[in-house]
Amino acid sequence: MIKTQTKESVPRDYILQVVAKRPDKRRRDLDNLLKATSDLLVRTGIVTDDNFCRAIVAEWVDFGPPMVVKIYPLDQQEAEWWTEIPAMFRN
Repeated sequence: MIKTQTKESVPRDYILQVVAKRPDKRRRDLDNLLKATSDLLVRTGIVTDDNFCRAIVAEWVDFGPPMVVKIYPLDQQEAEWWTEIPAMFRN
């Protein structure tokens, strides 16, 4: 199902967005969805390696499909901007 929704893989830096509908009223941790999602993207060849993920945006919603995952490839200039952020914390 995943492979039918995209034809290209993302070879380098990207931003991952995950929007998930809560399955029920029980308490759940949103971050538990992230590792499994990243691993699935690598296993299916959508991304070459999840270490190229520069940022993650994740949120619970009250309506809609169970889960929507979007990948935003970063071009070289955008990727350089993202690498400057961690450098701010090194000094």
